[in-house]
Amino acid sequence: MLGFNFGSRLLLTTDDTRFRGLARDVLLNGHWLVPAIPDGTPHIMKPPLVAWPIALASWPAHAVTVRTAILPSLLAAIGVVLLTYWLGRRLFDVDMGVVAALIVAATLCLYHMAHSSMPDMVQLVTGTGAIAIYIGCDKTGPSAEMPPAG
Repeated sequence: MLGFNFGSRLLLTTDDTRFRGLARDVLLNGHWLVPAIPDGTPHIMKPPLVAWPIALASWPAHAVTVRTAILPSLLAAIGVVLLTYWLGRRLFDVDMGVVAALIVAATLCLYHMAHSSMPDMVQLVTGTGAIAIYIGCDKTGPSAEMPPAG
């Protein structure tokens, strides 16, 4: 469902093209730590975290395309759905995990950002993963007895 029309969206806004341009600079000039915008100015306003996976996805073809620019966001969106399923299953039961994952997957904003080269989906999967690590490290679990109050 999230992959529907993969690569058909035009990246026309400055927000959509910024990270695509940074990834292009990484590929062409090797500026991995401080990528530059197309006019050669180093881009130090935001970390290059999203430019790196876009550059890696574009590496085999040696060109940044719409598909390679949004591939990291699409994979991150799939990761958010899978982590949401795992969290729902871990905290409640399998049925709740399925329902939670379907709700997240059907969210219009998730679909929209999964088809964008902006860092939103990568940040969301990172945050969801941090929550999953926290829940996964909880030794008591949902089935353990609650300690007495006070």
